[in-house]
Amino acid sequence: MVVRPYTPITLDTQKGYVDFVIKVYKGSVNPKFPKGGVMSQYLANLPIDGFIDVRGPSGKLEYKGCGLFYIKPDLRSSPNPVKVKHVNMICGGSGITPMFQLLSYILQSKDDTTQIAMVFANVVRGFKYVGDFTLVVHFHFYHLHF
Repeated sequence: MVVRPYTPITLDTQKGYVDFVIKVYKGSVNPKFPKGGVMSQYLANLPIDGFIDVRGPSGKLEYKGCGLFYIKPDLRSSPNPVKVKHVNMICGGSGITPMFQLLSYILQSKDDTTQIAMVFANVVRGFKYVGDFTLVVHFHFYHLHF
């Protein structure tokens, strides 16, 4: 069994399916990893009617909306509520997917006035979601800062 953590980019309100952004690491590209990413290549080649087992959610941080986070000191502890007005994000490469999920959750709610600032860097040009982020900035400029 192979287990990999991936963050869904769909919101909990979207029922019946889940979307992920997964970077495929091909073989013979990086000498440190001659086979590439075995799991990402498997998922890339999975047929439309193929199946995988998934589990979750997991983690120590949950956003409840309107600036309220539940944060667990460890996975077995009860969460501590933390209320914020501003969220600062620093992310790079495929690490943007958890941030994309949080951004989507905050920005889809008309009642959520949480201010967001993000610093994002990527080594590879042609990041797929640049267009989506441009739209997010355009329509939500009042509480998202790049």
